[in-house]
Amino acid sequence: MQTLQDQTKHAKVLLGDTGELERIAALALVYPAQHDGWVVRAVISLTNCEEVTGFLGPTAQQRAMEYAGEKYAGVRVYDAALT
Repeated sequence: MQTLQDQTKHAKVLLGDTGELERIAALALVYPAQHDGWVVRAVISLTNCEEVTGFLGPTAQQRAMEYAGEKYAGVRVYDAALT
């Protein structure tokens, strides 16, 4: 079981000393995956690396949208049901 101190250290690693998530200047693509999942994919031009994050479960789309909106400067959603 994690203590509060462990959770605080973990949050600092994720959020930095300011406690705020730094937004990355990149366009994130959010799209459905197989088996009730959603994917957030972005290419970071500064490092020329691709970041891919997946979400599963009944709230996967909502969590993927929230994550992409917080982390990346731009978000584009691709969903066959929306087009």
